[in-house]
Amino acid sequence: REVCELNPDCDELADHIGFQEAYR
Repeated sequence: REVCELNPDCDELADHIGFQEAYR
């Protein structure tokens, strides 16, 4: 989601599950 780009917390999440999953 676009919110992920503005959410620093999502960056850590992406590190765990993968960017494609986090930014889906």
